[in-house]
Amino acid sequence: MDSETPNKEIPKTDDSPASPPDRTVAVDAPIASDQQSEGSGTATLKDGLDLFGKLIFGFAGLCYVLGVIVVTLHLRQYGVNSLDLSQLHYITAGVWVMLPIAFITTFTIFTAFLAVPQTDKAQISMGWTGRIYMAFFTVLVLFITVRFFWRETGIEFTWKSTVLIPLLGMGTTLIILAGAYSLRRLTRNTPIRKALPLLGVTALGVGGFAVYVRFFAQYTYPSIPWATGGGRASQVRLFLTPESLPYAQGLKVALAPSQTNAMVETGPIKLLLTTEKQLIVINQEEKAVSLPAEIVKGISYEK
Repeated sequence: MDSETPNKEIPKTDDSPASPPDRTVAVDAPIASDQQSEGSGTATLKDGLDLFGKLIFGFAGLCYVLGVIVVTLHLRQYGVNSLDLSQLHYITAGVWVMLPIAFITTFTIFTAFLAVPQTDKAQISMGWTGRIYMAFFTVLVLFITVRFFWRETGIEFTWKSTVLIPLLGMGTTLIILAGAYSLRRLTRNTPIRKALPLLGVTALGVGGFAVYVRFFAQYTYPSIPWATGGGRASQVRLFLTPESLPYAQGLKVALAPSQTNAMVETGPIKLLLTTEKQLIVINQEEKAVSLPAEIVKGISYEK
């Protein structure tokens, strides 16, 4: 009787060469990573442009508000309403208010950049002597630039209006920045006795800034020429219609000694502001009076 041997399965060996691994993922991964980084860079650039645009609009709005306040305080001394002026004049006036603030902010950031190097290599290469030299030459270049363009601006120099009041604005700005930086470090667990002094410092800075704006409107703004956004009256001669002679005499506007029948000429008078409907001038009694724009046929500006 034949014994049946069970059929054993002989494993098959596959001598065919192994298929190369799928490199699709390995190839696609860098491509996806590059696309992601490119999209991230585009989003970052877009966010930066949006932030820059918001800062510009915010700065313009702040300058407009400050300009309205300064111009209103300045013209209130003469009892004149300033709401008929163009928005550009208000913004320009606000820029003059913010110039000392922008200067001290830029100088503070620059000083901090010099005092705290970004890398260890920079810290080794630049010592304190080099930083002092760089700060000194920066201030020197700034001084020469201001000195060069000072005469072109036409600003009247006085220690009170040009030096002390801008220094007041710079000091109050530093106080506000220091108070705001300290308030950022407060938490819900901070005791009130520690928070009150910081709030007091910030309030002191805000109050000092309000005083700065008031003094700027009273002393500094009138020293800046009207043509550059300031409040200093221009020295002019007006040529009026012949029918306006009684009107000008009644307002006590200074008139030229000799008159002709064709035109009424004023003497040298101060032109405070002009709008589409009227011209505000200073009469012989140092009061602001209004001349309708339709009676003014010409203006001669004097230096």
